[in-house]
Amino acid sequence: MLSISPGRCWFVGVMFLVISTAIGVAEVRPDPCRICWQGLPKGIDWGVIGPARWKKNGKIGQKRLDVGDPLPVEVHIRNRRGVPKRMPSLLYRDAGKGGPAFRKGIKLCLARAPFDPRTPYAYYPRDNHYKPVKPSRSERFVAKDPGRLLKTGESFKAFTFDLRDWFKIDKPGYYMFHFEFDERDMNMPRKEYQGAAQVSFGFILGTPPKRLTFAELNKGVAPFGGKENENRLRRLIRETISPKPAKPSSSTSKPADRQPRKRAATLPFPDDFPKLSRIGFMGGNMSGMESDFTCLHISNRKLLSTLTKYDPAQVRQEFDKRMIAEKDLPMKLLLASVAASSGSEKAALFLLESMKDTDYHAVRNVHSALGYVFYSYGKKQPDWIVELVIASLSDRRYVTGLKKTNWSSETYFRISYLADEYGNLTYALGNVECRKAVPFLIEMAKRTKGRRGPITALGWTGDRRAIPMLMHFLKIGAAEVNHEETFLPDKFIRSANALASLKAKEAVPILLERIEYPDVIEALERIADPRIIGPFRELVSAKGKITRNGKSILPNLEQRRVAAAMIALAHLEEGDCVPRLCALLSEKSLSEFQRSDVVWWLGGQRDPRAIPYLIKEIKTDPDGVAADQAITVLAAFKHKAAVEGLIECFDADFKGKCNWKKSVYTLDMYRKNIAASLRKITGHDLGPDKKAWAKWWRNNSKVIK
Repeated sequence: MLSISPGRCWFVGVMFLVISTAIGVAEVRPDPCRICWQGLPKGIDWGVIGPARWKKNGKIGQKRLDVGDPLPVEVHIRNRRGVPKRMPSLLYRDAGKGGPAFRKGIKLCLARAPFDPRTPYAYYPRDNHYKPVKPSRSERFVAKDPGRLLKTGESFKAFTFDLRDWFKIDKPGYYMFHFEFDERDMNMPRKEYQGAAQVSFGFILGTPPKRLTFAELNKGVAPFGGKENENRLRRLIRETISPKPAKPSSSTSKPADRQPRKRAATLPFPDDFPKLSRIGFMGGNMSGMESDFTCLHISNRKLLSTLTKYDPAQVRQEFDKRMIAEKDLPMKLLLASVAASSGSEKAALFLLESMKDTDYHAVRNVHSALGYVFYSYGKKQPDWIVELVIASLSDRRYVTGLKKTNWSSETYFRISYLADEYGNLTYALGNVECRKAVPFLIEMAKRTKGRRGPITALGWTGDRRAIPMLMHFLKIGAAEVNHEETFLPDKFIRSANALASLKAKEAVPILLERIEYPDVIEALERIADPRIIGPFRELVSAKGKITRNGKSILPNLEQRRVAAAMIALAHLEEGDCVPRLCALLSEKSLSEFQRSDVVWWLGGQRDPRAIPYLIKEIKTDPDGVAADQAITVLAAFKHKAAVEGLIECFDADFKGKCNWKKSVYTLDMYRKNIAASLRKITGHDLGPDKKAWAKWWRNNSKVIK
């Protein structure tokens, strides 16, 4: 670490010692009782023995230090060069020689971290926990030192001093000290210094208290913020949960006021209802971090989807009964989530009670169950489930039971963090545009200093109340942008994307200052402010090149930059955007993935004029990515031209083309995707057989306009 001052360059020559794992560095563990050496310029080795050394009858050991004990430090000098060399010897003056004083150019630094039995860190203290201790003196002297001649590897004890002579040390805790040197005063040319990282020599004063367990830490944090709030949630469940009415089934085109309602099936449910699988699904794209609840739900998803055929009152009654009898927590929560989604007060209260558990697996399963119930209501969540989700995201208790998991011993979580990062409950609030949760999300974003969950969710809500807070984090992130680095800081880009979702024109000036980044161009496109059209045109004219102070900025991004600007202008220029987007499919400067973006945009427009261009893309795309996406988006076009074009594409030459999954994608998959899109358009499934589709189409072409 360097401390730079006008006319002076200080570098750190530091000695490192770990007396306890509490110091937090496990990689280097020199003997705490012997000399710890650090190389300095000019072949000098600076060695230190710390104050914890104990020596008696020729035996050396480590002793316990208390407040008030002497804290002697020995400094040794050694010749590291392969030839004899004079080494500095006048480095310190003790009280008998007019001191204590260090030679000019030597600086001693000390820092302290207090004992903290409530810390969750397994390896407390880390560097950021230490605070500097102000020196009590600063005497220095100028030395005319001829030096001491040392042979290669020869060393001598240069001086001994007591740390208490330089600092007021009257509190127990963890301490670290190190030396810093002024290269000019010490005649150590910086060109020889390679910038060694700062490490410090540590010791402990007093006996560290026993670290509280997570369970002990949680005793001071009441679930739900206290009994009063828990009772409020119970009342809210009783007051706002209500049985879901039976959904009328309809297969007729009669007006709604004349249509006879069919009652939901009542019998023979539940007698004919199959048993739920107790084997959780694990496979596909799953990470292995999913909760047991999630795996069980996937295994039973098709089965549970049939519940819509039955009277909700029966579903509620049956699943309440199964929930009460069930012993396995993940399955019990699955049953409770179904019952609660059907309006069961018992199941909702069970979810509330389950939220008191702090065990890792229990917490993960409860969060998954809450998410299931939350999404089951679509965009009309009752207050009780919104409040339970917010309670989970506010729970400051620590997660227990981590020793039984695959997490490392250093890991710790608060329940609120799991609810956000792994339970995705923050995203749930944003996905359904839960406006009533916006004030909470704003406070959560502030409390977590712009964590991705609340920032992203606020953008999804569409609520402009979030803009001032998002602008605050955008400005913080903007100050961290390094225009010489390809990637943007997370805080900046996530705030920019959230503001883009809100069409926040307030963000345009800050974003335009960083237009060299394609992600910023895409965010500006979503905001759709007329002020961006001019800069985008200039960017296209310059072929993506941006110059500042005569220097080209991030030339490796020029292609992505100009492509993003071209796509944005196709949307934002006055007039019809569909022809402009169609023309971009023939733009050779666009990569396969950029053409794929254009394909998706055209799919969103659903304009039949795009069909021939999409068909052409399928037949002529040289890579296969955009071709496959064009096949997929054509399923949204319910037009004859789409059916006829897809049937023709069975004969397209897909040889040598791959999608993203290059190692597993086969030629037949393109034709299977064509058949899948035809099935979605027509409602018929004839497989990847061109002759079968052509024959069927000749007899049924009038089905689609």
